[in-house]
Amino acid sequence: MSLRTTCLVLSCIAALGPTALQAQNVLSNPGFSNALGITGWHPTGSNASFTWSSTDRLASPSSGSASIAFSVGMFTTPSASASLDQCYPAVGGTTYDIGAYVNGTASCTDGIAGDTATVSYIFWLGAGCSLMGSSINKQVPTLDGAWHLYQWTGVVSPGGAQSVQISLTAACVGTATPSSLAILFDDAFLQCTSADGSPPLVSAPVAATVTQTVCN
Repeated sequence: MSLRTTCLVLSCIAALGPTALQAQNVLSNPGFSNALGITGWHPTGSNASFTWSSTDRLASPSSGSASIAFSVGMFTTPSASASLDQCYPAVGGTTYDIGAYVNGTASCTDGIAGDTATVSYIFWLGAGCSLMGSSINKQVPTLDGAWHLYQWTGVVSPGGAQSVQISLTAACVGTATPSSLAILFDDAFLQCTSADGSPPLVSAPVAATVTQTVCN
Protein backbone atom coordinates (compact mmCIF):
# COMPACT_ATOMS: atom_id res chain seq x y z
CA MET A 1 0.00 0.00 0.00
CA SER A 2 1.41 3.38 -0.99
CA LEU A 3 1.87 6.23 1.46
CA ARG A 4 -0.86 8.19 -0.33
CA THR A 5 -3.28 5.24 -0.08
CA THR A 6 -2.45 4.80 3.60
CA CYS A 7 -3.17 8.45 4.26
CA LEU A 8 -6.49 8.23 2.43
CA VAL A 9 -7.51 5.20 4.50
CA LEU A 10 -6.58 6.93 7.75
CA SER A 11 -8.53 10.02 6.66
CA CYS A 12 -11.61 7.90 6.02
CA ILE A 13 -11.31 6.27 9.43
CA ALA A 14 -10.99 9.65 11.09
CA ALA A 15 -14.07 10.86 9.26
CA LEU A 16 -16.12 8.07 10.80
CA GLY A 17 -15.72 9.74 14.17
CA PRO A 18 -15.45 8.12 17.61
CA THR A 19 -19.02 6.80 17.77
CA ALA A 20 -18.65 4.60 14.69
CA LEU A 21 -15.36 3.18 15.94
CA GLN A 22 -16.48 2.57 19.51
CA ALA A 23 -19.71 0.67 18.89
CA GLN A 24 -18.67 -2.91 19.58
CA ASN A 25 -20.84 -5.93 20.25
CA VAL A 26 -19.69 -7.34 23.60
CA LEU A 27 -21.66 -10.60 23.35
CA SER A 28 -19.90 -13.91 22.86
CA ASN A 29 -20.99 -15.71 19.69
CA PRO A 30 -23.87 -13.29 18.92
CA GLY A 31 -24.52 -14.75 15.46
CA PHE A 32 -24.39 -18.45 16.39
CA SER A 33 -21.66 -19.51 13.98
CA ASN A 34 -21.28 -23.05 12.62
CA ALA A 35 -18.10 -23.57 14.63
CA LEU A 36 -19.51 -22.43 17.98
CA GLY A 37 -23.18 -23.45 17.82
CA ILE A 38 -24.76 -21.95 20.97
CA THR A 39 -21.47 -21.80 22.90
CA GLY A 40 -21.24 -18.63 24.99
CA TRP A 41 -24.95 -18.68 25.89
CA HIS A 42 -26.33 -20.09 29.15
CA PRO A 43 -29.50 -22.21 28.79
CA THR A 44 -32.05 -21.71 31.58
CA GLY A 45 -35.36 -23.51 32.12
CA SER A 46 -36.86 -26.95 31.64
CA ASN A 47 -39.13 -28.87 29.30
CA ALA A 48 -37.30 -27.41 26.29
CA SER A 49 -34.52 -28.30 23.91
CA PHE A 50 -31.69 -25.86 23.14
CA THR A 51 -30.05 -26.52 19.78
CA TRP A 52 -28.16 -24.87 16.95
CA SER A 53 -30.09 -24.42 13.69
CA SER A 54 -28.61 -24.04 10.22
CA THR A 55 -31.30 -21.44 9.45
CA ASP A 56 -29.37 -18.18 9.35
CA ARG A 57 -31.03 -14.77 9.16
CA LEU A 58 -28.88 -13.79 6.17
CA ALA A 59 -28.63 -17.33 4.74
CA SER A 60 -24.91 -17.45 5.52
CA PRO A 61 -23.35 -20.89 4.91
CA SER A 62 -20.95 -20.36 7.83
CA SER A 63 -23.53 -19.35 10.42
CA GLY A 64 -26.94 -20.26 11.80
CA SER A 65 -29.23 -19.43 14.70
CA ALA A 66 -30.24 -20.67 18.14
CA SER A 67 -33.42 -22.69 18.54
CA ILE A 68 -35.49 -23.06 21.71
CA ALA A 69 -38.16 -25.69 21.12
CA PHE A 70 -41.06 -27.28 22.96
CA SER A 71 -43.09 -30.28 21.82
CA VAL A 72 -45.93 -32.49 22.98
CA GLY A 73 -44.73 -34.93 25.61
CA MET A 74 -42.02 -32.65 27.01
CA PHE A 75 -44.26 -31.15 29.69
CA THR A 76 -44.63 -32.14 33.31
CA THR A 77 -46.29 -28.84 34.29
CA PRO A 78 -48.96 -26.72 32.56
CA SER A 79 -46.48 -23.97 31.70
CA ALA A 80 -42.82 -23.74 30.80
CA SER A 81 -40.32 -21.04 29.95
CA ALA A 82 -36.77 -21.37 28.72
CA SER A 83 -34.10 -18.88 27.72
CA LEU A 84 -30.57 -18.41 26.48
CA ASP A 85 -28.80 -15.78 28.60
CA GLN A 86 -25.57 -13.86 28.72
CA CYS A 87 -24.35 -11.78 31.66
CA TYR A 88 -21.62 -9.13 31.46
CA PRO A 89 -20.00 -6.58 33.75
CA ALA A 90 -21.55 -3.12 33.54
CA VAL A 91 -20.73 0.38 34.69
CA GLY A 92 -23.34 2.94 35.75
CA GLY A 93 -23.87 5.66 33.16
CA THR A 94 -22.80 3.48 30.22
CA THR A 95 -24.92 3.73 27.07
CA TYR A 96 -26.06 0.52 25.38
CA ASP A 97 -27.87 -0.65 22.27
CA ILE A 98 -29.51 -4.02 22.97
CA GLY A 99 -31.50 -6.41 20.80
CA ALA A 100 -31.82 -9.53 18.66
CA TYR A 101 -33.62 -10.94 15.64
CA VAL A 102 -36.45 -13.46 16.19
CA ASN A 103 -38.24 -15.89 13.89
CA GLY A 104 -41.08 -18.27 14.76
CA THR A 105 -44.56 -19.42 13.82
CA ALA A 106 -46.71 -21.80 15.89
CA SER A 107 -47.98 -20.77 19.31
CA CYS A 108 -48.42 -23.25 22.13
CA THR A 109 -50.84 -21.25 24.23
CA ASP A 110 -54.49 -22.24 24.69
CA GLY A 111 -55.98 -18.79 25.05
CA ILE A 112 -54.42 -17.94 28.41
CA ALA A 113 -52.44 -14.71 28.19
CA GLY A 114 -48.72 -15.33 27.89
CA ASP A 115 -45.64 -14.29 25.94
CA THR A 116 -44.63 -17.01 23.48
CA ALA A 117 -41.25 -15.36 22.88
CA THR A 118 -39.42 -12.35 24.28
CA VAL A 119 -36.15 -10.47 24.00
CA SER A 120 -35.29 -8.82 27.31
CA TYR A 121 -32.56 -7.16 29.35
CA ILE A 122 -32.04 -6.26 32.99
CA PHE A 123 -29.35 -4.42 34.96
CA TRP A 124 -28.09 -5.85 38.27
CA LEU A 125 -26.48 -4.11 41.25
CA GLY A 126 -24.32 -7.16 41.98
CA ALA A 127 -21.60 -8.78 39.93
CA GLY A 128 -22.50 -11.87 37.95
CA CYS A 129 -26.13 -10.74 37.50
CA SER A 130 -27.13 -10.83 41.15
CA LEU A 131 -29.10 -8.33 43.27
CA MET A 132 -31.73 -6.92 40.90
CA GLY A 133 -31.23 -3.25 40.15
CA SER A 134 -33.87 -2.54 37.50
CA SER A 135 -37.12 -3.94 36.19
CA ILE A 136 -37.06 -6.41 33.30
CA ASN A 137 -37.45 -4.64 29.97
CA LYS A 138 -38.84 -6.87 27.25
CA GLN A 139 -40.29 -6.88 23.77
CA VAL A 140 -42.72 -9.54 22.52
CA PRO A 141 -41.92 -10.53 18.92
CA THR A 142 -44.37 -11.04 16.09
CA LEU A 143 -44.31 -14.73 15.11
CA ASP A 144 -45.18 -14.88 11.42
CA GLY A 145 -42.39 -17.01 10.00
CA ALA A 146 -40.16 -14.05 9.14
CA TRP A 147 -37.17 -12.48 10.86
CA HIS A 148 -37.91 -9.36 12.91
CA LEU A 149 -35.54 -7.09 14.83
CA TYR A 150 -36.38 -6.18 18.44
CA GLN A 151 -34.09 -3.61 19.99
CA TRP A 152 -33.49 -0.74 22.39
CA THR A 153 -31.12 2.11 21.56
CA GLY A 154 -29.45 4.63 23.83
CA VAL A 155 -30.16 2.68 27.04
CA VAL A 156 -28.21 4.23 29.95
CA SER A 157 -27.35 1.84 32.77
CA PRO A 158 -28.48 3.01 36.24
CA GLY A 159 -25.97 4.27 38.78
CA GLY A 160 -24.43 1.44 40.74
CA ALA A 161 -25.06 -1.17 38.06
CA GLN A 162 -22.39 -3.87 38.07
CA SER A 163 -23.76 -6.28 35.47
CA VAL A 164 -26.26 -6.53 32.63
CA GLN A 165 -28.12 -9.56 31.30
CA ILE A 166 -29.71 -10.18 27.91
CA SER A 167 -32.19 -13.04 27.58
CA LEU A 168 -33.68 -14.75 24.52
CA THR A 169 -36.80 -16.51 25.79
CA ALA A 170 -39.45 -18.91 24.50
CA ALA A 171 -42.49 -19.97 26.54
CA CYS A 172 -45.50 -22.24 26.46
CA VAL A 173 -48.24 -21.07 28.78
CA GLY A 174 -51.36 -22.63 30.20
CA THR A 175 -51.62 -26.09 28.68
CA ALA A 176 -50.25 -29.53 29.50
CA THR A 177 -50.57 -30.72 25.89
CA PRO A 178 -49.31 -27.87 23.73
CA SER A 179 -48.70 -27.86 20.03
CA SER A 180 -45.04 -27.84 19.10
CA LEU A 181 -43.13 -24.56 19.14
CA ALA A 182 -39.68 -23.62 17.91
CA ILE A 183 -38.34 -20.07 18.20
CA LEU A 184 -35.18 -19.03 16.37
CA PHE A 185 -32.88 -16.23 17.57
CA ASP A 186 -30.00 -14.67 15.65
CA ASP A 187 -27.61 -11.72 15.54
CA ALA A 188 -28.08 -10.61 19.14
CA PHE A 189 -26.18 -7.55 20.28
CA LEU A 190 -25.14 -5.66 23.36
CA GLN A 191 -23.22 -2.67 22.06
CA CYS A 192 -21.73 -0.17 24.44
CA THR A 193 -19.67 2.96 24.79
CA SER A 194 -17.90 3.34 28.11
CA ALA A 195 -18.91 6.07 30.51
CA ASP A 196 -15.69 7.98 29.74
CA GLY A 197 -16.18 7.65 25.97
CA SER A 198 -13.43 5.09 25.48
CA PRO A 199 -13.96 1.86 23.53
CA PRO A 200 -14.53 -1.49 25.26
CA LEU A 201 -11.62 -3.56 26.47
CA VAL A 202 -11.05 -7.26 25.76
CA SER A 203 -10.74 -9.48 28.84
CA ALA A 204 -9.59 -13.09 29.22
CA PRO A 205 -11.44 -15.76 27.21
CA VAL A 206 -14.52 -17.23 28.91
CA ALA A 207 -14.28 -20.47 26.92
CA ALA A 208 -11.66 -22.15 24.79
CA THR A 209 -12.96 -20.51 21.62
CA VAL A 210 -14.92 -17.54 22.93
CA THR A 211 -13.54 -14.15 23.99
CA GLN A 212 -15.56 -11.92 26.29
CA THR A 213 -15.43 -8.19 25.61
CA VAL A 214 -16.63 -5.76 28.24
CA CYS A 215 -16.99 -2.02 28.67
CA ASN A 216 -14.42 -0.60 31.03
